[in-house]
Amino acid sequence: MTKLQKEHNKDKIIQNLTAIQKVDRDDYGICAECEEKIIFGRLMLLPESTHCVSCISELNL
Repeated sequence: MTKLQKEHNKDKIIQNLTAIQKVDRDDYGICAECEEKIIFGRLMLLPESTHCVSCISELNL
């Protein structure tokens, strides 16, 4: 495994742990920018999502 792959895997683990913490705090699925709900389909594809589609487009993340 290359260094880049290890970094990517580490980043994904951190994102997933953050998502689990959000579940524990009851704020999972809430956009970090506008505080609106993130649509279910987005969360199914990217469970670690922190922004809704509108905000992600505006922020160019």
